[in-house]
Amino acid sequence: MVQIRHLTVGQVAERCGVKISTLHFYEAKGLISSSRNQGNQRRYTKDVLRRVSVIKAAQKVGIDLKSIKDAFSALPNNRTPDTKDWEVLASKW
Repeated sequence: MVQIRHLTVGQVAERCGVKISTLHFYEAKGLISSSRNQGNQRRYTKDVLRRVSVIKAAQKVGIDLKSIKDAFSALPNNRTPDTKDWEVLASKW
């Protein structure tokens, strides 16, 4: 059985170069999601690193968070954008 390693909010913030409060904000806006451990601490799967990277890249070119959320929502099963998805999203933006 393969075990998925979950990341803490601090680990995600460090690896993505954002503040913890930014991750909390993105989560409140429905752009990323987390689970909670037994101690009620946030835990993220590794795919959140890509989601945050896409959010940051889109914001750099002036895309607002609502448009980013709408684009994420349009992906099947609310999956994290892959390279092909990014190409489609970027061409629309």
